This record gives sequence, structure tokens and C-alpha cells, in this order.
Amino acid sequence: MQFAKAKNHQNIADKLWLVREKYVSLLTDLNRLSINDITNERDTLMHETHEIYISASKTDSKSYT
Repeated sequence: MQFAKAKNHQNIADKLWLVREKYVSLLTDLNRLSINDITNERDTLMHETHEIYISASKTDSKSYT
């Protein structure tokens, strides 16, 4: 069970790392994108982040403490 939890946390961390890198790329490309493109990409990344957090294991009270 602990291995499965650890694997899930690693999977979530890997997905969040990729989203972070996409944000960095978006910042790099700001000067060549339109406001509309920037807004659309930002919204897509926010939705992607939300979906990742929905699939993440929740912290139990023992772990929180």
C-alpha cells in the first residue's frame, strides 16, 4: 500500500513539473504571442493543473499532523 501511495505522489509530482515547465515556456514566449493566445494558454494550464490535483491522493489527518 505504501509503495502505491509513493508511486502516486511521484506521478503527480512529475505531472506538476511538466505544467511548471509549460508556464516557464509561456513566460519566455510572452513577447511573441497575442494577448488572446496568452490568455488561452494560461486557462489551459490552469485547467490541466486542476485536473492533476483532482487525481492526487488526499492527505490524511495522520500525515497532516
